[in-house]
Amino acid sequence: MACAAVAAWLLFPRDPVSRLRRTLGAPPRTRPRLDHLSPRQIIALAVTVGVLLTIVFGGALGVLTGTAVAVVIVVVTRRHGQRDARVTDLALTRQAPVVAELLGAIVGAGASTVHAVDAVASAVSSPASDHLRAVRAALQLGASPQEAWSRVPSPLQPIARAIRRSQESGAPLRYVLDATVEDLRREHRSAVQAAARAAGVRVVAPLALCFLPAYLVIGVVPIVASLASGIFA
Repeated sequence: MACAAVAAWLLFPRDPVSRLRRTLGAPPRTRPRLDHLSPRQIIALAVTVGVLLTIVFGGALGVLTGTAVAVVIVVVTRRHGQRDARVTDLALTRQAPVVAELLGAIVGAGASTVHAVDAVASAVSSPASDHLRAVRAALQLGASPQEAWSRVPSPLQPIARAIRRSQESGAPLRYVLDATVEDLRREHRSAVQAAARAAGVRVVAPLALCFLPAYLVIGVVPIVASLASGIFA
């Protein structure tokens, strides 16, 4: 019961970010899933499950079972988290040219940066909309554009650099964003091509897993067995 209480406290902490989101009227974050847990939460969950299994089974079997299950939980959750991060980065890479193009069009029509970010956040879907809403909230609270855009993920960083370059050089933001759109589209094409090559490699993996054992059993094992029988006969 003590381990379960500690795990619940670590999994669902009342952090200041949640209170700030409620104050700003931002939508509440969903309950964390196994593939969205922080490293501390993963370790807490693995240790709790391992201790409970050790107590249930007892002895050396309980220790081995608890340790094995804890290691499996850590490995599986981290792998899911890395896969989710890759999927999110690919989605942001796909949305980044659209975000930059819409921002340039709205700013070119005479709207302010805050209104442009607000309009684009309402027009695009997640995950880009979530980061744009955070940028809008920072701008409304008085942060500078450099500070507001400093925490966006790497696929959206070219937009942040374009805004910073426009303010430093005095060039119209619309033209700077138009040039950024072309760069982002090239990065998107490169990311899609890399994902297609990776998919081809993953498709071949099941065939190798089926073919290699069959080859060993049918082609290699009989030869080794015949040689061994001739040597030890």
